[in-house]
Amino acid sequence: MTLRTVVKRAFTLVELLAIVGILVVLAAVLHRLVMTGNEKRATDGCIQNERKLSGALQMYATDADDTLPMAYYPAKVGPPFTRFSWRAGAGKASWNWADIVWPYAKNIAIYACPADKSGPFISAGVAAPGAVLSYGLNYYFYAQPTGVRRFTKNGGGLSEIPSPLSQILLGETASALGNELIRPDEFLAPDGTITYERHRGGANYVFADGHLEFHEMPNVWKDKVKWEMPDVAQEEPTPQWFPWLRSPKPVW
Repeated sequence: MTLRTVVKRAFTLVELLAIVGILVVLAAVLHRLVMTGNEKRATDGCIQNERKLSGALQMYATDADDTLPMAYYPAKVGPPFTRFSWRAGAGKASWNWADIVWPYAKNIAIYACPADKSGPFISAGVAAPGAVLSYGLNYYFYAQPTGVRRFTKNGGGLSEIPSPLSQILLGETASALGNELIRPDEFLAPDGTITYERHRGGANYVFADGHLEFHEMPNVWKDKVKWEMPDVAQEEPTPQWFPWLRSPKPVW
């Protein structure tokens, strides 16, 4: 029998570096795939949430003679109180729109976007109790140039909106803002993330006719505009926010 000599050779430094480099590349690719998958799941989950909330709002309006709920309701001493972490929190603060459509939504989980990591509202350094609220009603349904409609009997009628296909009803906000109202200048969450870029550079919006669209955030929203003044804000190139304006579908 012929004996064969087995020669054991160690890897050279160059070969080791090449192997390490390949492993790093593979790890980066795997990480990207995982992150992309997680982002897609969060985006899809958010879309499903908003579709359900859109349906809840539409059902409420149907039962309420075509009117929407108010964004929030006057503070009071006794119940009923909100379920959500905004203002003083669940069991303390007054209702907002999310509480009003609760009988139609019937699932507290759909009020929280899977990608909203901002957490509960912090009041005086303390987290307000209650469920997080990642979606808000369009501020300009309740702050019109002719007067503020925050404490009337309802949030206005859907039939009053001249272009329901193109005007925003519901959008994304940061739960930590404790804010049931949204408008273009309220895009920055307390943790520094941009709410309207939450999903791959954009966000999901429910329009007044009930349909949902994804849009990237326009740079014009970041301008220092006096958004809190409806008569000034409506002059900006963002007609999708102003339900009293008759306008074609806006260019995003």
